[in-house]
Amino acid sequence: WLGLLGLLGLFGLRKKDKDPETH
Repeated sequence: WLGLLGLLGLFGLRKKDKDPETH
């Protein structure tokens, strides 16, 4: 499940970068 966690983290990071205004 470690891989899943990493993928989720990457996705979240990408979403944050895509929506900096929401930051």
